[in-house]
Amino acid sequence: VLVAYLDTERRYREINATYASWYGLDSDAVVGRHVWEVIGEQAYASVRTYHDAVLRGEHVSYEGPFVFADGSHGRIHADYVPHTVPDGAVIGYFALIRDVTRLDQAEKDYLTGLANRRRFDEQLHGAIAHAQRSHRPLGLILIDLDRFKQINDTHGHTRGDEVLRAVAEAWAEAMRSSDLLARWGGEEFAVAAPETSLEQTRQLAERLRVLTTELRVGEDLSVRASFGVTACGIGDDARALHARVDRALYRAKRLGGGCVVALEPE
Repeated sequence: VLVAYLDTERRYREINATYASWYGLDSDAVVGRHVWEVIGEQAYASVRTYHDAVLRGEHVSYEGPFVFADGSHGRIHADYVPHTVPDGAVIGYFALIRDVTRLDQAEKDYLTGLANRRRFDEQLHGAIAHAQRSHRPLGLILIDLDRFKQINDTHGHTRGDEVLRAVAEAWAEAMRSSDLLARWGGEEFAVAAPETSLEQTRQLAERLRVLTTELRVGEDLSVRASFGVTACGIGDDARALHARVDRALYRAKRLGGGCVVALEPE
């Protein structure tokens, strides 16, 4: 963990050895310098709003992309904690930063760049717990690409991979920042939609269905998908949600595919 203390002018006053070694600098070469002088202007531009917030007295915690001093790209988890005096004035702040690039890669699908099933399951458990505790809605969508084996057999697996990447990109652009889209496995995908009722989740699935039908991979290859939809009910756990959304998807496939089927919580 990188640990630093900065003053209100965003100049380093103290850092730990890990912070210095991360940038290949001696501690003496960092202390007294402004943030942008150490992490680089491009990286500072991406995190400046968080520094602004902590200097207003807010405790900031975030995870996001980061450009390191050598120009390489990765992902960090950061906490900025304000240092206040009794009258509430901010006189400095602490920065605690972890490089989570490898962890993030381990939780991503290598082909599409989406969250993988492991990450989806972990976040879904947390979302269900929050929904049950706060009595807030939570929607779930399971998606299966229709006739995907036929695409692979007719056009080849390389073209099949292009289809998976294309639908993942199109769907990701249609999501809110709070939604989680993941590659469930093979040609199946899943969406967890917090603060979203069953009807709102069905509408989201319908938008994704239309996006899919409008998609063209290459010059002529069209794509179609089936969508199963449900929402978290009282007492539901992940197993119950998975079973119900799977039944909804199965019904959509039985109807010939290319459609949305929603099942009410039991």
